[in-house]
Amino acid sequence: LVARGYQSGLALEVNPEGPGILLKNLAGHALPTADPERAYRIDAFLQDRDRNIVATDSLRIGQRWDWGDPTKEIPPRRLADERLSPGESRWWYPTLSADNAVYLVVEATHVRLQEDYLAGMAATQLDAPLLALWPEAATLLPQISELYPRATRVYHEEISLETGARRVDRNPVMAVPRSEK
Repeated sequence: LVARGYQSGLALEVNPEGPGILLKNLAGHALPTADPERAYRIDAFLQDRDRNIVATDSLRIGQRWDWGDPTKEIPPRRLADERLSPGESRWWYPTLSADNAVYLVVEATHVRLQEDYLAGMAATQLDAPLLALWPEAATLLPQISELYPRATRVYHEEISLETGARRVDRNPVMAVPRSEK
């Protein structure tokens, strides 16, 4: 994705004294966009001196769908839409508390495909007309978890709660998504 020019339209500003995180949509469209299962996961966690996680909180920004059941003629329907509108800024106040916390870490991950959808896609039985058009699909689909980029970390910031020193990484790197809840 990065090699093809992907850049996130999401910007973050972290206020460790708040603590609050300002999420800003810099894109000219809702974030995230495209496939409805795409989401942003914002993770905030506290670490002790040895970098052990001692408290964590997460926010999911995206749509939520009930995909229905075509065998019972139940159509898909959108349950919620928590995306950021074009130009929107929104504060998130993670619930974090730990007496031995030394570092605050904030990460944003662009999730392209959730784990449960990935498993369903890998188990899909392809019909003969599709296989006639694309015979390789039968061997590629079971490998989807290795071939499809499921998530990209788009932001990582570490803040020392003792000194206030900050380290921000805005260079996207591939990330293994934590479970979506």
